[in-house]
Amino acid sequence: MIGICAFGALLVVLGRTAVPLIVLGLWIVGVGAILRAGRAVRDRQERGEGPRGSIGLGRLGDESATVLREHPAHGLLTAGMTAWPGALFLAAAGLGAGGAMSSGLAVVVGLVGLGFVVAGARQAVRVRRAGVWLTPTRLTVRERDQSYRVGWADLAAVSVPSRPTDLVVVLASGSAAVTVSGRERRRFPRGPRGEIPIRTEASAVDAAGVARVLRHFGDGGETTTLGQAGSDELVARLART
Repeated sequence: MIGICAFGALLVVLGRTAVPLIVLGLWIVGVGAILRAGRAVRDRQERGEGPRGSIGLGRLGDESATVLREHPAHGLLTAGMTAWPGALFLAAAGLGAGGAMSSGLAVVVGLVGLGFVVAGARQAVRVRRAGVWLTPTRLTVRERDQSYRVGWADLAAVSVPSRPTDLVVVLASGSAAVTVSGRERRRFPRGPRGEIPIRTEASAVDAAGVARVLRHFGDGGETTTLGQAGSDELVARLART
């Protein structure tokens, strides 16, 4: 990443008065900076030292929910990386319009750039929704591109994590009890009972806390208060004890 930034800086210096070369150099520096920041956040989170989300209230469909939000830092940087090529296309369209490229080509290039920016913005919105959503009727795990839902009555077991950043796996009473929606980005095989993976590197509480909360409500804990005032404090206490 340092090499990428250095190469971009070199282009800026060599470009001097050549505006397109300066813009390209600055864009490359931006790529290096985003990648470096993303790796730093990811490494800290994998060690259990990174930023964590918060516990709050929200709405999921027509139900109130208590939410263990995932910290958005890494996801937003990824969204920024998705949108960043758009900045280069938009800059090229702006610099080339009426000059090196025809106005029609500039419009096409600008639209391509806008597409990258919109994709990054939509990804950022999904990142802000990521986390474990607890409603009176079901557990919903929302990731960037995918979500899992299972009713509390169908929650059969929760894995026992050994580290703060372990993956927590929820087992449902059957594969039909788990509803999966969205675009699958990675394969996570679900057994015949149905499995829901929950990443905990950036969750509001560590893996053990997430498992304790889910085990409490899955074992018959009162769920009707989820999403109501004070339920966030209750969930925080359950995660600690």
